[in-house]
Amino acid sequence: MYYCFINAVTRKNSLQALKRSRRFVVRVVYFQDLQNFLDEAKDGVIYFSLGSSVRSDHMPEEKRRVFIEAFSELPQKILWKWESAHLPEQPANVKIGTWLPQQDILGNMAVCS
Repeated sequence: MYYCFINAVTRKNSLQALKRSRRFVVRVVYFQDLQNFLDEAKDGVIYFSLGSSVRSDHMPEEKRRVFIEAFSELPQKILWKWESAHLPEQPANVKIGTWLPQQDILGNMAVCS
């Protein structure tokens, strides 16, 4: 199994702004659900984020459809940082989150880019 990380925008020290207590609470809330998602990923996981400066839910519909179509054809599961509660036409292999514990996810995986 392998994991892949895609982040279109990277900022040095961007995650250091998070307080330790918030990271703990988020870790507890997301841990079981994310752990199950990762454990069920026989072909690996792709983590997709446009960073904190670009909102995925504001991308043009045509571009969103291209991503959805491409992701739906992949054997991997996709973790997508999506800032709304609902992703139109969400494929079965895609899990969305308005905030995902990126550092924790990447810290527990072998990352390919």
